[in-house]
Amino acid sequence: VSAHLNKAGTLVNLEKYEEAIGAYKDYLEVDDQNPMIYTYMGECYEKIGDYDKAIEQYLKAIELDAKFHEAWYGIGVSYLYMKKLSDSLYYLNKAIHLDKDNPDYWFTLGNVQTNMGALSDAVRAYSQVESLDPHDFEAWVSHAELEFKRSGPVKAIEVLKKAYTHNSDIPAIIYSLSAYYFLTGEEELCLRFFDKGLRLNQNERQMAFNICRRLKYNYKIISLIGKAKNKKP
Repeated sequence: VSAHLNKAGTLVNLEKYEEAIGAYKDYLEVDDQNPMIYTYMGECYEKIGDYDKAIEQYLKAIELDAKFHEAWYGIGVSYLYMKKLSDSLYYLNKAIHLDKDNPDYWFTLGNVQTNMGALSDAVRAYSQVESLDPHDFEAWVSHAELEFKRSGPVKAIEVLKKAYTHNSDIPAIIYSLSAYYFLTGEEELCLRFFDKGLRLNQNERQMAFNICRRLKYNYKIISLIGKAKNKKP
């Protein structure tokens, strides 16, 4: 039995998901009462884009254990990929009801709510992630984007300043701060954060330009990029 699981795990790590499904099926011939195996199979089907079969496996897991929150979450994710947002929302809320302290569940919920236009609900979901795992920088960035859409750059900066206390070396946080400071006219802070971002990872600077396209054509920003490129490793 363990040999089948080890083989499946190795195949998943190699991204050979169809072969991994076969290994999990071999395991089920010995033990077909383990909800985790059906969940693993669901994740594999999800990886190859067969969401209907993924949901089928997750439902089998739930039939065995109605409190198996990983399977409820898996269905929610599959429906998200299928763009069936109302269905996704239902299953994600089920997963969260069973495991309220899982930041991944809250983050995905926030993404669904954002796509549905329920921005206030999404802000609450991302805030929950920040509380559970303040080092989850993606939640902070997503939260800031929503505040920018709702209230403007000042609110976005408030969010990211809190994020920075936990993630002072994360380029996504730093470049985002740079862009929002540019939008508020605080050039010195904009340049300071952009320069720090370049020192950490030059390749991620597009994030700042995605927030504020004008920043890309600012001559001081262009100068900073030129200096960073000319520096010796």
